[in-house]
Amino acid sequence: MPPGCFAPPASHQSAASAVARQSIAGSLRSWVHINPPKFQDVDAFAGDDHLFNLDRGLKIIENRAESLNRFIQAYRQLAQLPPPALQPVSLHPLVGAPSYWKPG
Repeated sequence: MPPGCFAPPASHQSAASAVARQSIAGSLRSWVHINPPKFQDVDAFAGDDHLFNLDRGLKIIENRAESLNRFIQAYRQLAQLPPPALQPVSLHPLVGAPSYWKPG
């Protein structure tokens, strides 16, 4: 099996997972803003801190999933590049002849 055969299925599965995480985190953030949880075991000021931390944590998950998705899309494009067209190249014009070498 050629090495490139692994990339598309793996990137597809990873992308689906990243998009799902991003969607779930975004949905939870929206729900938390609409229905803020009641933190009964803490005082009012700490409750705001917990809500802020919850929102921040969900935003981090959402951002990381989005970053992972961008990476996967870039990897997918790279994996779809055609194989290189190899051909002989003369190194002489690139590096020149050594000064001690005398043709002839």
